[in-house]
Amino acid sequence: MLPVSIPVILFGFSRQQLASTPDWVYGSILVPALAAAVAAVILGHLSLRGVSRGFAMAGLTMGYGVLLIPAMFFAAAFAGRLANRPVYTNEMLATGLVPILQTSLEEYRRDHGQYPDSLSELVERTAISPDLLRTGHNNGYFYRYTRTPSGYRLQADPEVKGTTGRHSFDVSGPP
Repeated sequence: MLPVSIPVILFGFSRQQLASTPDWVYGSILVPALAAAVAAVILGHLSLRGVSRGFAMAGLTMGYGVLLIPAMFFAAAFAGRLANRPVYTNEMLATGLVPILQTSLEEYRRDHGQYPDSLSELVERTAISPDLLRTGHNNGYFYRYTRTPSGYRLQADPEVKGTTGRHSFDVSGPP
């Protein structure tokens, strides 16, 4: 939670304020700060060619520092939005996890000539959470896998529709 705590401590924002801030506010802060930072970096690099290296280093330090501060602020704001939107976060995780599971299933079939009987057979073969592969539960979604005569069927459904997720995923293989 360190990135979220930076604007909370420095600027006095609450997590709810970060989550509900309109996007145009971020843009009105970002554009001038980035323009000034880019100018400071360019001028700092140009000054390095001259005699006064002290001013060049100060310009580079300020320029790169100004580039980092908005980056940290916006990362914190984005994290604050995700922290206050668990449904969205769970859906994004499920959206990314389903294709990874499909790839793991295809690799298993390539190596063994058939799809596995259950997801738990993938535990030793992939970096996917062993708990997900054994129980089928992960971040508010329940994953069901069934081997079919022609391939497989993989479903991901929210554990509590509307609370832990809104969308269900249903894919069949081979692709």
